[in-house]
Amino acid sequence: DGLDGSWRKIPVQRPPASETTIFNASQAGSPVDPLPKGQSVTALETPAPSSLSVSELNELLGARKRGELDFVLIDVREPWEYEIVAIEGSVLVPLGHLLSDKTPGIMPPEKKILLYCHSDGRSRYARDVLLQSGWCDVTFVEGGVHAWAVEIEPDKPTY
Repeated sequence: DGLDGSWRKIPVQRPPASETTIFNASQAGSPVDPLPKGQSVTALETPAPSSLSVSELNELLGARKRGELDFVLIDVREPWEYEIVAIEGSVLVPLGHLLSDKTPGIMPPEKKILLYCHSDGRSRYARDVLLQSGWCDVTFVEGGVHAWAVEIEPDKPTY
């Protein structure tokens, strides 16, 4: 207790080695109750990849254009950056807006989300926050729009 300068010790024991704790990625690191003894896990849901390359994004955009995939590509940069260069088919939602309490109404948590920014720092951060907030399928683009302009569309400007 910081006010009166006191403390107390709480003994904690490890669970027996026979019990296994399973972590579910959709719960952002919250442990699920251990399995009962004798019960095993045969298959776990494969989590979404945490990142993808610009060449993989290019393939996904082609599949979306053909109607084979459904996802939302979100640019988390600022409007002035979006005006310089953007990936076709993306939606601008600046990081500050994306992390607001209005996001669930704009972007349902069950939707597949791909995020990008200039290089990938902001999109990586946004991915982590969204996963911790209940979104299940969020991926960021490695290298962001800069890598896109260099590798996929070299005629686009870089900054």
